[in-house]
Amino acid sequence: MTLRSPNLVAVLAAVVLGSFTLRVAADSASDTATLTKPDGSKVIFGITESNETTFAGVWYLGGVPADVTQFGHPTILLENDGSLSDIFGIVKQSVNGQVQFDIGFASDPFDLSSAESLFGISLTQPGLTFVKELPQGNDMTQYLLQADPANRSTLTFWSDGEAVPTPMAFPGALGLTMLVLARRRRAA
Repeated sequence: MTLRSPNLVAVLAAVVLGSFTLRVAADSASDTATLTKPDGSKVIFGITESNETTFAGVWYLGGVPADVTQFGHPTILLENDGSLSDIFGIVKQSVNGQVQFDIGFASDPFDLSSAESLFGISLTQPGLTFVKELPQGNDMTQYLLQADPANRSTLTFWSDGEAVPTPMAFPGALGLTMLVLARRRRAA
């Protein structure tokens, strides 16, 4: 089979389509916190890979009641190789001259000195909580202020949920190419 110019255009179009699909998948959610309310409804807070690399500060879960007694006791998530990944917990900040406590997280890469100040810690102090990132997410419910202990919300944090291109992204582009080539071959 000789590759004619229209077939070449179809192949190039499929490659471009496939690379676009892979690029879109690569900028999906990186870090996500999910608040599950007692009625089962969910509020999702998340950042994308591009957000994560352009802003090295702290992300806040606005409007979520924070247990201020947990300030200074964040959870520090570790990558599989043991390196620092994210810090999740209660953040102290000043808003219009008022001290405010919120639930927040610093995502990798983060400004270490700023994160330590906002979370009220020093990474060299004893007694910090270091945990491995779990594929099912890490339970962060202890940071919620629970009005009714019998009717509790839950909070789960997923770190580095980088999207792996879907198994159909490349085969889909390849299949489209093969379909176009087969139609052109029958037409010839």
